[in-house]
Amino acid sequence: MEILTLGEKIRKLRKEKNMSLRELGGDFVSKAQLSYIENGKASPNIKLLKYLAQKLDVDLEYLLETEKDQVKRYCKLWLEEMKIHVKLNNISDVEKIYKKIDKYAQKYNLAEILGENNLLMAEVYINRKLYDAALSNIQKSLYYYSNMSNIEKVIEIIIKEGNIYTLKGLYEIALNKYRQACSFYNQLPIKNLELKSNILYNISTCYHILKDKKNAKKYAEEVCKIDKQLKNKKRYTQSLLKYASTLILNKEYIEAENILKRANRLLQKEADKKTEAFIENNFGCIYLESGEYEKAYKHLIKAKQMKEEMDLDELPTTLFELYKYYLKIGQEEKAIKQLENAIEFSKKRELKNYIVKGLDYYTKYLIDKKLYEEAIAKIKEQISILEKMEMKDMLVTAYLKLGNTYSLLGKKEKALEVFKRAYTIKEIN
Repeated sequence: MEILTLGEKIRKLRKEKNMSLRELGGDFVSKAQLSYIENGKASPNIKLLKYLAQKLDVDLEYLLETEKDQVKRYCKLWLEEMKIHVKLNNISDVEKIYKKIDKYAQKYNLAEILGENNLLMAEVYINRKLYDAALSNIQKSLYYYSNMSNIEKVIEIIIKEGNIYTLKGLYEIALNKYRQACSFYNQLPIKNLELKSNILYNISTCYHILKDKKNAKKYAEEVCKIDKQLKNKKRYTQSLLKYASTLILNKEYIEAENILKRANRLLQKEADKKTEAFIENNFGCIYLESGEYEKAYKHLIKAKQMKEEMDLDELPTTLFELYKYYLKIGQEEKAIKQLENAIEFSKKRELKNYIVKGLDYYTKYLIDKKLYEEAIAKIKEQISILEKMEMKDMLVTAYLKLGNTYSLLGKKEKALEVFKRAYTIKEIN
């Protein structure tokens, strides 16, 4: 990379054309004056710059471009190169470009470049599930964009920060981030409905995971209204799917089925296999709850096949429903196989939320079978994960479940000890 001062540019171009200072200056400017300009001891006026641009056969813009402008231009090119490597998930190449951009952008105080550079670095870390590293870069990006007072970009970054906490299984922290994004959104002079929809969608997702049925449904319904207004069929289909999921959570199965049918009609016009897989999964849930087991199985198997073909992280949600299906038809061995597959898949991909959910199902099954020692082992495994996820309410529930299971075994002192631990967590944290 070559960064030149104005004088260095003039000297370089003059020598490329084998011109002397006298030949370049002609009758317009003296040799001495040109020498001062080339050595950075004098600055030419715009009239002289136009003359020099014409004599040297270059655009005036090239001579006017400052060192900072040149660095910015190079950095923008590197950012484009970086985006390609992010898509290819080439972490070493991304890190090399990141360091190069950071070096020059820091030197010339290019805040926007630094913000984008850190955002891209975070993206590749997210792809590699290096969430703490991603958070570090996200927070740097937030710092630069905040200093620029770019509120819309700040909101986008806070949403992404919330998404990382969601991936880490820290849902209450994620929810606070989305609320923070909502607060910043209210400061926008010109509202961006798509951005608002993104915030509310994520808020609904957190409430859904935290089993706050009322708020999960409330925010999902708001998202549907916004996305319908935006007239983006793909977004609207996905928001209908989210809304249907919250209706299922609230056991409003008839309304959920109607919403899914509407989403399916829209989907027939859009080639979105991922959303189609989620719709199939939710149809399976509804038919399972209404006792239409053949229909449920048909939709769940289709959802499973589609998710496996696309290698989706959401596969466990379908395996959990198949577990329920096999239990309902009395095939316990097949049910447990689906459940164990879901937990194993989730462990391999570090999907903590699904591991916890799978262990929850497993524990209930073992307690129903009066296999209390095995149930205790599963609950302890669940607790060890929840303690790292900072999910107080779920952790308290797990400890209470552990205490109750010890009681069923007749281990009263152990049960009391665990109940005290649950109380301490609830009161202190």
